[in-house]
Amino acid sequence: SKKSNSKNTGYYQRVAKALDIYFKHKQITQISYQDCEDFQLHLLNNKRLNKKTINNYTCYASRMFDYAIKIGLISQNPFKLLSSFKISKDQKSPKDNFSMDELVKIFKTDKKELKDYMAFALHTGLRLSEIWSLDESSVSERDGIKFIKVQTAKQKGGDVKFRELPIHKNIYRLSDMKWLTKIKRGKSDCNYFGKRLNKHIHAVLPDSNVSFHRLRANFASAIKNYSLENGFTDVTSVLLGHATDLATDVYAKDISLKAKLKAMNGLNIFSNL
Repeated sequence: SKKSNSKNTGYYQRVAKALDIYFKHKQITQISYQDCEDFQLHLLNNKRLNKKTINNYTCYASRMFDYAIKIGLISQNPFKLLSSFKISKDQKSPKDNFSMDELVKIFKTDKKELKDYMAFALHTGLRLSEIWSLDESSVSERDGIKFIKVQTAKQKGGDVKFRELPIHKNIYRLSDMKWLTKIKRGKSDCNYFGKRLNKHIHAVLPDSNVSFHRLRANFASAIKNYSLENGFTDVTSVLLGHATDLATDVYAKDISLKAKLKAMNGLNIFSNL
């Protein structure tokens, strides 16, 4: 038992260190479900940990957050909502795209609020929390092009940066943002709704280890492929808000809405969903 205690202690220390490094710019009270899911993917894609180890990390992190609730630091545990990775030999990474067949399946729902949120994510490439932060004042028009101004999440050093995204014709009907106001009514953050979205996706695709975040990858690959096929400059990283270094930042400001909209024609492949 002494041996297993020291093993547990070692695990707690390892997980605490990983959390410390990943969330160094965040207070514990600011950590959301989406952040926890991103942490899970960071362990998989950047740290190359296997899925069994990541499930252990998630379990230990959840216990730590339970303790933080017990001592009054936080009121809820976002790690509790995370689903574990299913472990099998041919498991795909959760960062892979949905296939077109899978998209058709997840969009076949009579729950309008889920469908609207997914459609908006698929045609903007926005993270769950970035969509949640929008409202009617986020939408503007310039040179005849309707666009949204969104604060980019996950900036290094806590910088506040915004990016402008043209609204694709497939989601014009959502551009008044009233559908989002309705979803947000009475909710303090996006955790509960994120859980609902993932629950819906898991119910439709029970054999896949997938999440809402995958829609961002579909957005990226649709634009990247279209740009390559048509000889355009690839602006995918600018649209996704990955432009963190100064050079790319300056470059990002110079890209016109017209050029972005042209690249976003790649999203026409989703017109029948």
